[in-house]
Amino acid sequence: MSLNAPLQEQTRLEIKELCRQMIEGEIGYIEGTRLILSRATDAGLKDHDSYLMDFIGIASETDIVPTSQVLKMWSAEAVAKKSPYWAELETWAKEFGEDACRKLHSRW
Repeated sequence: MSLNAPLQEQTRLEIKELCRQMIEGEIGYIEGTRLILSRATDAGLKDHDSYLMDFIGIASETDIVPTSQVLKMWSAEAVAKKSPYWAELETWAKEFGEDACRKLHSRW
């Protein structure tokens, strides 16, 4: 199945923008990683693409962090208890993923 070229180009621009937002601190690396991976196929990227490997690693290591939608169902006390750990994971994700983010941003 061939990809729709306009969709592929649009998705690549969206990923490039996500990378910019991550680098500039507008969105976190965990959230940004999840959004990039959710768009990878439409951008024509394969799971084994060298540009995605670090993002796949981040997703794997941070899958314990709930999405914003799931977090809405948590109690304030539970969020407060887990937030320091999630912040540590976010710091790690940024340190681990910043170079990959810059490389992916410059790809297109």
